[in-house]
Amino acid sequence: KQEQDQILNALQDVGIVQVSKVGDVEDPSEVQTTPFHKDLSKELLELEQRLGDLKFGIEFLAPYTKDANPLIFGRPKISRAKLKEVLDESEKYFDIVDKLYQLDQRLNQLNGEETRIQHQIEFFLPWKALDIPLDQLGSADKVEFVPASVDRRMVDEFKSHVQADDKLHLDLRVIGEGQDDIKLLIIYHISQKEPVMDLLKEYSVYVQDFADYEGTPLDNIKRYQLRLAKIQEEREAIGEKTQSLAPNKRSVEILYDYLSIQLAKKTAMQRISNTDKTFFLEGWLPEESTQEVEEKLGQASQWIYTAFTDPEEDDEIPVLLENTKLVSPFEAVTEMFSLPDPRGLDPNPLMAPFYFVFFGMMLSDAGYGIVLSLLTGYALWKLKLGGMAKKLVELLFLGGISTIVWGALFGGWFGDLIPIKPLWMDPLEDPMAVLVVCFILGLIQIYTAVFISAYKNIRQGKIMDAIMDQGLWLVLVTG
Repeated sequence: KQEQDQILNALQDVGIVQVSKVGDVEDPSEVQTTPFHKDLSKELLELEQRLGDLKFGIEFLAPYTKDANPLIFGRPKISRAKLKEVLDESEKYFDIVDKLYQLDQRLNQLNGEETRIQHQIEFFLPWKALDIPLDQLGSADKVEFVPASVDRRMVDEFKSHVQADDKLHLDLRVIGEGQDDIKLLIIYHISQKEPVMDLLKEYSVYVQDFADYEGTPLDNIKRYQLRLAKIQEEREAIGEKTQSLAPNKRSVEILYDYLSIQLAKKTAMQRISNTDKTFFLEGWLPEESTQEVEEKLGQASQWIYTAFTDPEEDDEIPVLLENTKLVSPFEAVTEMFSLPDPRGLDPNPLMAPFYFVFFGMMLSDAGYGIVLSLLTGYALWKLKLGGMAKKLVELLFLGGISTIVWGALFGGWFGDLIPIKPLWMDPLEDPMAVLVVCFILGLIQIYTAVFISAYKNIRQGKIMDAIMDQGLWLVLVTG
């Protein structure tokens, strides 16, 4: 059991083993409740937390760094010495992440304050022409100064009422305009307060409360703008601090990748069954890799027993596609939908010729095919592609080759821009011949599919199904 880490590291180095379940536990998702697994769960939680912190740090520093494009220059290679240096100073990088958290928290506070100040400025802008300090509004000996807002649709009617009422003595001054209302300063003798208040209610005039403010609205706007400038200065200072920490991003990424590998390993360890001195695990691997895995495990420990068995009928077998270089690009098509049944046939070698032929036949322009092949060929040569992206570009490259062939056969060179005689037939002059070719190719595809289905049934011992199903389809299609 003390060699558990070495053995798991060996399996990770091989990179072709999928750990499947926990010993004798029927449900692979169940984790054993031994002290070992309890401690392991705590380690996993801690690792996930640390990875979350590192991911935050990487994303926070990303705008302050310029990384080389991995498509052009590939993924950076890290030496063991560099990895050891990063691991030895791991606490330093977590301290840096803590500083980034603090900077982010302060940025959020500044953003929140900035938003509140902008709302305050928007609030005061319609009142900026008011030259009376806000703390002096209200009663002043025998006169009242009342700031108010009235709906712009009712302001003319409100003014007309005030002018027509001889008993009402008040002064209306337009201060500014809001989006939907007009800002007014209403001045009247305190003896007129009751009828004025009744009039304001009648026209739904809103009396603005400035009790918590001092100075004129313009003074407040200037004060808020000054604070916005200070906020921007502090934000720039935070940016400079972050920029000074940006050179540590690569080391944080290295630490993140290392801990991600550790997380994957410890997650696999959850699926290991343990005793006091031993452990065992089960997994899947390609049949041709059994010798390589056995040798790697033997190098990791001399006290190890490995056994390889064929899958049972009810086992859920993972799928690994293996095809030639010409066929593997077409795996991108099947992988977009679903992987084939591991106990069935791989459709890619059978589908690839039809896809290749039909792709070029549908475009059938040699000029476009040349452009497509040159672009994708250059991408495959210059860019460091991998996985699904590489398969898709290879698929388009092969599609370009097919398009060139069919374009030359049909005489298509950038439409009719370049007049070159077709090597076979002109679809515009003889469309029926093209229709016959399409019909023949379609029949070949249908026959191929029917024969494949019949073969699958016969291989499974369902001979009558092959005769009554696929056999009758052959009769129908042929007839």
